[in-house]
Amino acid sequence: MKNTDSNSMFNGFHGKFGNMVIKQCNGKTIISALPCKSSNPPTQKQLMVQRRFTCAARYAKTVMADPEAHAALAARLQPGQTVYTLAMKDFYTANPSG
Repeated sequence: MKNTDSNSMFNGFHGKFGNMVIKQCNGKTIISALPCKSSNPPTQKQLMVQRRFTCAARYAKTVMADPEAHAALAARLQPGQTVYTLAMKDFYTANPSG
């Protein structure tokens, strides 16, 4: 993974570019190799993690759609954090083992 400076020709771009992925994170341009999918089927533990993530994402979307819940979480935001990521964190904190 390569961080570029603000004068980079990739500044502001994002997405797939040849065999690279260009993304923006906290105002910085990050260039990384294209991810590879495994040909092995997921393990039971991986499937459990995927299901838990799906539940957390559903919870976060529900919070985003509820103006009161959204406002309550917005009041707790840290710099660089979004309501969605805080809702995901809250889900994982409330459900530590899945």
